[in-house]
Amino acid sequence: GGLERLDPHSSYFGEREFRQFEGKTRGKFSGIGIQINMDRASGALLVTSPIVGTPAYEAGLMSGDLIVKINGQSVEHKRTSEAVELIQGDPGQDVTLSILHEGDTKPTDVAITRAII
Repeated sequence: GGLERLDPHSSYFGEREFRQFEGKTRGKFSGIGIQINMDRASGALLVTSPIVGTPAYEAGLMSGDLIVKINGQSVEHKRTSEAVELIQGDPGQDVTLSILHEGDTKPTDVAITRAII
């Protein structure tokens, strides 16, 4: 509670946030290579950009795709940070995303092997 009142230039990181911050500052992490945001209208994750040359790009993910499930778990009511944690994992391990491509009515399951990004 006392840490909530830090100056405007400081903030408190919980364990999860700290691990994500560490990964970003190191510049390398294990994942699939996409940038995502929560799509408030659908409750799904919106792929804003697959990074060229990464597993997500090679698997055919495109900007505008919606991720509705991660390894069979719905992303509805999850924070973006929770979803990122589910997508990231050990290099060489698969993650299965249920993807709704623009214009499609049914999601497609796509298995993607995580790598160092």
